[in-house]
Amino acid sequence: MAILRWLAGLIVMVGTSQVDWLPTMRLKSASDNGEFSVVFTPAEPEEQRTTPHLEVFKNDNSIWTATPKVDISKGASLLVSNDGRFVVTFDPRQPADKLDPVLIFYGRQGQICQFLPHELLEMTQEEFARKFVSADQPTYANRWYWPTISFLASLDGQERFCLWLGRDDRWLAWSLDDGRPFDLNEDLIAECNNKGRSLSLSTMTSDDDESWAGPVCHYFLAARRIPEDRKLFEDLLTQRDRPPIHNILYQKENDPPQHIFRWQRRWMADTLLAIWDKTLTIAEVSDHKQELFWTEKSYLLGSISAKVHLPVAPTKTDGPLWLFLLPATANKTVFLSTEIEQPLRLAHGFLRRDYGKVEEFLMRDFPPGDYLIIAIWDKSVADDEATIPVPGKGDFTSAGRQMITVRAGETTRDVSVDCETEVAAP
Repeated sequence: MAILRWLAGLIVMVGTSQVDWLPTMRLKSASDNGEFSVVFTPAEPEEQRTTPHLEVFKNDNSIWTATPKVDISKGASLLVSNDGRFVVTFDPRQPADKLDPVLIFYGRQGQICQFLPHELLEMTQEEFARKFVSADQPTYANRWYWPTISFLASLDGQERFCLWLGRDDRWLAWSLDDGRPFDLNEDLIAECNNKGRSLSLSTMTSDDDESWAGPVCHYFLAARRIPEDRKLFEDLLTQRDRPPIHNILYQKENDPPQHIFRWQRRWMADTLLAIWDKTLTIAEVSDHKQELFWTEKSYLLGSISAKVHLPVAPTKTDGPLWLFLLPATANKTVFLSTEIEQPLRLAHGFLRRDYGKVEEFLMRDFPPGDYLIIAIWDKSVADDEATIPVPGKGDFTSAGRQMITVRAGETTRDVSVDCETEVAAP
């Protein structure tokens, strides 16, 4: 089957395909030894460049070029060998229904070999479509490849292209000179795992939540289950350095919307540790990644479902409503303490309708424990970007000490917060 897959890859497509639904840009990368570099320039009709261009350099001197038949997106993997003879492009986000190759090998004579997604997976086109191409998103069948890690590595005396397919947790490899699949034994798989782990650990310090490499590498580490790596994810479970993501769920036409707040890094850590503990698989995350992000399912963290009652219905000109959750062990007199959860800020001026005097919240990704919940409606001020509200005349707060308990894997429901105590004039 591997040989058939390789022979299919030798078929060269004619014409040039442009990825018009994904951003393209000029890409550049260097070989592992630093002696060679490769530049991929996409087609740009407005600049009279109708075909992509690939060029390999040594010490800033061009040594060979090629004319790719397929553009690649800005998130693609562009690799050049340590001897400068070969280039590999891997761009799995090519539209799956257009039969564009996602893996292409180049040499001095031009394109050597190419592979479509179903060929990489040793499936027929019909099998691939049934499993991965959905009716509502026929061009974005990303489930087959997410997550993946790719690099060039010296295996068995030769440099080869290595690809980790996360949903199946398996490695594939190819020779660079002819694109022939290369069988990996246990020792070679161990070498791939070691290099993959080294690359993954180097991305753990990245501050870019939107990067493609960072989260993918986290999933690779979770699948490896190296004991000393677990603390990296456990530390993310309680991270408080980023504000949460706010989404609005409209349940029924005339019902008030539910405001959902999620901490992205905490959610990722909770998911990764569930994979580590084998209560969740990478394939399940790959198949339902977006749905999982907004559902209530959690493993080591918990959620809070609450309703905040206001004295009057807010209008678009009223100031924001704030919710504070203070761990029972925190210094509750210091609202800017790093022990305090990020305050949740709900601005009423954004697409406000008269839903009455109740605001509904679903707050996700809280470490288990006891919390004091405080509501402040900064009604009298303009809807500005103040970090911490200072209640004054005309504002409202919740009264007393209301404690709630968060449990791992559960949602604490029926929490009712009365934010109806008017602040007296100083």
